[in-house]
Amino acid sequence: MWTKQNRYFNTRKVNTFGRQYDSKFEAAYGQELEFRKRAGEIEDYDTHLRMPLEVNGYVVCDYYIDFAIYHKDGTTEYVETKGYATDTWKLKWKLFCALYEDDESCKITLVMQGKQRPPKLRKIKK
Repeated sequence: MWTKQNRYFNTRKVNTFGRQYDSKFEAAYGQELEFRKRAGEIEDYDTHLRMPLEVNGYVVCDYYIDFAIYHKDGTTEYVETKGYATDTWKLKWKLFCALYEDDESCKITLVMQGKQRPPKLRKIKK
C-alpha cells in the first residue's frame, strides 16, 4: 500500500481496488461502493469527478466531488465524504448544492466523519 503525508492535515493517500483515495475514510466508502457494484445494486461509480461551478456564464471554480454513483434507474448521486470541513470547502459546497440540487436526475449526499454539522444553505426571503 502506497501512502503519502498530506501537507495540511494528518491524512494519507490510500490505494484500494486500483483507485487512489485521499483518506482512509474515503477509501472505506469507495470499498463499500465497489462491493455494491459487484453485488449489482448500482450500475457504476466514478471517483474525483471534476464539476465546473458556473454562475452567469462564468466558471467561478472547479469542484472535485469524491464519488458519482450511477444508479440503475438512470439517476446520478453525488457523494462527498468529509473528515474535516475547512472554510473554503464550506463555500464551494454551498455553491455546488445551489447549482446542482434543482436537477431532478441527480441527488447530493454528504457523509461526514465524526460529530460535525454540515453547512446549511439559507433560502432567499421573497
